[in-house]
Amino acid sequence: MMKFKFCFAYLFLFLLAYGNAQCLPSLTLQSNEQYLFTAWVSKPGVLNESSYDGIGVLLKDNDSTIELFFPSGEIIDGWQKIEGTFIAPELAKTPLKVIFKNNDSEHNIAIDDIRIIPFDASMLSYVYDPTSFKLVAELDENHYAKFYDYDAAGKLTRIRKETERGVKTLMESRIYIK
Repeated sequence: MMKFKFCFAYLFLFLLAYGNAQCLPSLTLQSNEQYLFTAWVSKPGVLNESSYDGIGVLLKDNDSTIELFFPSGEIIDGWQKIEGTFIAPELAKTPLKVIFKNNDSEHNIAIDDIRIIPFDASMLSYVYDPTSFKLVAELDENHYAKFYDYDAAGKLTRIRKETERGVKTLMESRIYIK
């Protein structure tokens, strides 16, 4: 029998200046359950950095810190992943606060694709163009995107896959009609 577990995804882009911000509503999780937190962060306009230092995410329950995560891994097309696991406190009836920290006073940060899912869960997300309703991205269980590019006529021309080593083209096509 499958037991329902809490799963949360927020696919909107946030911009954060210097300081701290609670960009999400407070969440109530199941006590003593292990969860996986992932998000993508960027410093728009900043080039040639190997890691986005000064960015972090703080998980708090009331006034106590549960966990603090930082970006790690490669920067892919200007984005770096924050990922970590945590156990929801025993008294998880108190809402969990997700607070993003930007200690870089010279640059704003962008935050996107936030997920909080049970550790043993798997999740796929889909992004559609709001005017054409065409699929433009698909985020896999590892939180990497597959992008779908279309020409002016709406025909699929390219599929690109985000990997730990950057974005790779999986398929590309051109149609010429005389």
